Amino acid sequence: MNYTVEARGRVRIIHFAEPEATLNNGADAFREALHDMIKTGQHYLVLDFHEVRYADSTMLEAVLSAFVRLGDTPGDLVVCGLNPILTEAFTLTGINRMIRQFMDVESAITALY
Repeated sequence: MNYTVEARGRVRIIHFAEPEATLNNGADAFREALHDMIKTGQHYLVLDFHEVRYADSTMLEAVLSAFVRLGDTPGDLVVCGLNPILTEAFTLTGINRMIRQFMDVESAITALY
């Protein structure tokens, strides 16, 4: 899975660069990368889904797993740029009740300060 990590102060923004976030595209490896970020003290995370059209259950689990790991820290994980399909997936799984969603990166960053 291709993505970049941008640092803005204490916030790390993960920009996905592929239209599909799935097991076949490396969602498992991405989950481990998120866990590593959290282990190294990066506790304020924005996941930017603007380029993603579809995410499978592996990716949704990766997002939820990182959110749960942050529960023991003062940090937070938020998402932005969800299209209608991803919004529905977050709603059907109940993730939308746990993880805050924003329209754009700037709004998401503001919410973390």
